Amino acid sequence: PKTKQIRHFDKQLLIEAIMAEAGGFENVPGTAVGQVTYIKVGRSPEIFDVPLGDEFKTVTVKGELSDLLAHFQSDSVGYISRRAMEKMRYEGDFDHLARFGEWDASERSVPGPVK
Repeated sequence: PKTKQIRHFDKQLLIEAIMAEAGGFENVPGTAVGQVTYIKVGRSPEIFDVPLGDEFKTVTVKGELSDLLAHFQSDSVGYISRRAMEKMRYEGDFDHLARFGEWDASERSVPGPVK
């Protein structure tokens, strides 16, 4: 992934870096993380190192994650299966759980109470 993709869509390894710094992995003491590495598998494998410096600071990612989790703790906020689509695809990973207006990109979603 490119820097913009990581910033907006591919934050999994950045969140794992936060977990590693906090000692979140069994038998691995918490320590500062200097970079994460994405490994693409398939026909054209590739390794992409992401230094955790000015562009990606774990303290910033941790704050963003905390804000996001706090946002979704509200009863008035629902979960959508396609909050931010990088590319238009015909099928999403969570389409089978979504209401019609949330998985059909041509329809507006209809907000409703979360219970």
